[in-house]
Amino acid sequence: MTFVFMLICCLCLTAPANADPDPAPTAQQTAAATTEAQTVSENAAPEQTPPAVEAQKTEPSEMQSLLEKMKNRKRPSLSFKMTSTQGTEKKTFNIYSKNDKWRLETSVYEGSLNNVTRVVVLSDGTGTFIYAPSVHVATKGEFPEINVLNELMNLDLSSYKTTGSSTVNGYKCRLLTSDKDGSEICFSEEFLLPVIFRTGENSIELSDISEKTISDDSFSLPPDVYVF
Repeated sequence: MTFVFMLICCLCLTAPANADPDPAPTAQQTAAATTEAQTVSENAAPEQTPPAVEAQKTEPSEMQSLLEKMKNRKRPSLSFKMTSTQGTEKKTFNIYSKNDKWRLETSVYEGSLNNVTRVVVLSDGTGTFIYAPSVHVATKGEFPEINVLNELMNLDLSSYKTTGSSTVNGYKCRLLTSDKDGSEICFSEEFLLPVIFRTGENSIELSDISEKTISDDSFSLPPDVYVF
């Protein structure tokens, strides 16, 4: 404020005391100025009203809602049987999950159908082991992550849409079909899990689903197993 006040004082002191005020414009000057303003106004581009901005859609899609429900489902424990079919080859796995622990059981054919070995892959939260109960030995190492439950939770349903309903292995489910490759998913409303995933001749089916509590011992090796 002080600077502005000093500036005003300087302007007042330097102005000539006897300076004549600006002469009033003549009638001809006023008319010419009015005509020029009208001409500029007529030639100016018409003012355009900006288009209304559409409100952004914040409601999630149906598939996003399904995924959110599936991920938010509290599952302290979960077990199920998974059957994988690839062409004419079929494999069965028993899978158990509890928080960050998981267990997978399957059978491996060695040489012939009569020579079957049961194999258990388990993770106790600190490490992953492959355990062969028939010989009572196990191997600990850096194995690929095969937590099937996590894989199910990370399904990409963006290309799927509801095309009907069905019943698979006794579970009532919503039938989802992909726009990209025609693959199908049957999504259980009860367990909020895909109970079947089918694409071409390949499929994965879930059955014997249970959310009953699983003992921590199921995710640990027996105490007398030899680990190498």
